[in-house]
Formats: sequence, C-alpha cells, structure tokens
Amino acid sequence: MARLSIKADSDRKSNVTWGEALEAWVKAQNDAQSYPTIDKNSTVQQISITTPFYVGQAPDTNTAVYELTLAIRYMRTSS
Repeated sequence: MARLSIKADSDRKSNVTWGEALEAWVKAQNDAQSYPTIDKNSTVQQISITTPFYVGQAPDTNTAVYELTLAIRYMRTSS
C-alpha cells in the first residue's frame, strides 16, 4: 500500500504512472528470476501481481491509498 496525494489531476496521473512502473518492475524481476531471499530454507520460484494497482479507500479527500497484491511462490527445503 502507498498513501499518495490526489489533490490535483497531475497528482493522480503521476500516481498511476508510478503504479504502472511498479507493476513493470515486478514483472521484470520475475522474468530475470531476480527474486528476494526469504530465508536459508526457502527458494523463491516466482513473483507476480495478483491484483493490479488500484485506488483503495482513504479517510480524507486529499490522499488515496493505492494497493496491489503480490504473490510469491516458493519451495521450502528441509533443514
């Protein structure tokens, strides 16, 4: 989640651009198999976005909460 300003149209456009760039970055990391390290007994096999970047609820009218959901598939090895 990210709480970002939505006061002006330019803010909203910038936020959408940021979200699209984040989605592209996650896809690029997956394509390159550049995965995060979880712990010494787990190997990440895939990362993906399961819910695209969207505007969630915000308690005020000057900001919005933008959300996306990541999936991380990993294999746990016995220690």
